[in-house]
Amino acid sequence: MQKVILFCICLLYSSISFSQGTAGESAKFENRMLIDMPTAGILEKGFVGATSDVLPGGALVAILEVGVFDNISFGISYGGSNIIGAASPGWYKYPGINFRFRLFN
Repeated sequence: MQKVILFCICLLYSSISFSQGTAGESAKFENRMLIDMPTAGILEKGFVGATSDVLPGGALVAILEVGVFDNISFGISYGGSNIIGAASPGWYKYPGINFRFRLFN
């Protein structure tokens, strides 16, 4: 039992020590979404982000975003309705294009 408790404490400590560690202006990574609302976060140059959104009606959208320049990121998204569920899936006709840029820091 003591080994299990010690393991859990070590696991908790390691996840805290390797986490972001700072917040605000000194944060290393910026949040691009806050639950289901976009924020002003931009990917740094050379970074890639992959996310997915699950929407009502069994819709699923996959998003791939790339930091092109310091304050510009570009991405594409694609998905469909009834992806999750028993009905036959209906894919979207066109992919989405995501473009973000920051005017002010």
